[in-house]
Amino acid sequence: MANDVEATDRILYSWNEGAEWKEYEFPTGRRLTVDNVVIAPGATSTKFLIYGTAGSKGVLYYIDFSNLAPACAEPYAPGSISSDYYVWNVMANNPNVRGTKCLLGREITYTRRKATSECFNGEQFERPITRRTCECTMEDFFCAEGFAR
Repeated sequence: MANDVEATDRILYSWNEGAEWKEYEFPTGRRLTVDNVVIAPGATSTKFLIYGTAGSKGVLYYIDFSNLAPACAEPYAPGSISSDYYVWNVMANNPNVRGTKCLLGREITYTRRKATSECFNGEQFERPITRRTCECTMEDFFCAEGFAR
């Protein structure tokens, strides 16, 4: 994140989804008016492009935070005390739904990083997802092909 209203010599970054922010000062000490911070949509990268102007000249910075990020603990043991991850199911965590973890005939469980964990496991890391087919019930009648009440 960067100030895009006035010239700055720093950006802010977070390892815990914005709960806490840290400052990174540009090593050149130059102040620039930031036009944009660019990352590929949907990317899980620690690499960014920052472009803007310094005086009357256009500038482009390539920022790589990969060496600053501590690795997350126990990514394949979500829910354990030492893990930075927990198991999450959209239906089980929905207060409006009772008695089922199934949606459209499937139960899908995701491994999510705890919001308070300040860590990163790399761009290639894929969080485990488990899927199982559910038995059709009146609460989840959409799972039956061609179902009609």
